[in-house]
Amino acid sequence: MRLVKRSTGNGLVWNVESAETNYRFLITDRDGQYTIYKMENTKPVVVKKWGKSEYINKKFSWNELSIEKRGSRTYFLYQRLRGLQYLFIL
Repeated sequence: MRLVKRSTGNGLVWNVESAETNYRFLITDRDGQYTIYKMENTKPVVVKKWGKSEYINKKFSWNELSIEKRGSRTYFLYQRLRGLQYLFIL
């Protein structure tokens, strides 16, 4: 994914129970930040506050993100040339 100029961010939605209850993994490649939060009945609950990551390409470059669920853990990953890099484990 790549941020389009004049937009605030991109992201992935997963564990969707409904439009009102789901998880969201958002990035802004303008400055390399990301956040993770859960929507509970349309109210956001922060899981990971906005923070920078050296793995997120900046200045409107392409970013390849993925989410993997393994048992009770959820892995947030960034694809690099040398393989997957972990951004966050929940």
